[in-house]
Amino acid sequence: MVEKAFNVLMQGLQARIKPVSEKMLLSQYHGQEKKRRAAIEAIDPDGWIVLARLRAGSATGRVFWDACDLVIMAPAADVAARRFDRCVLLSG
Repeated sequence: MVEKAFNVLMQGLQARIKPVSEKMLLSQYHGQEKKRRAAIEAIDPDGWIVLARLRAGSATGRVFWDACDLVIMAPAADVAARRFDRCVLLSG
């Protein structure tokens, strides 16, 4: 009884599922990648301020996994307005 209900459910789901082609997946990926690259290129590096740089290594005795140093940055306009909700943490 349960097996029959499961099979009916699966048939209904399969009827609703659209086949996804590799071409369609690649198209979606490339579209998202283009948007991501455009957003990165639109960022003005001079518009950011380094708020803190945490050095790692034997001299400081700090280790941040495989991240080396950690840098906390914020948009200059946000810092001027005393807003810190868009800070980012970078490693490198």
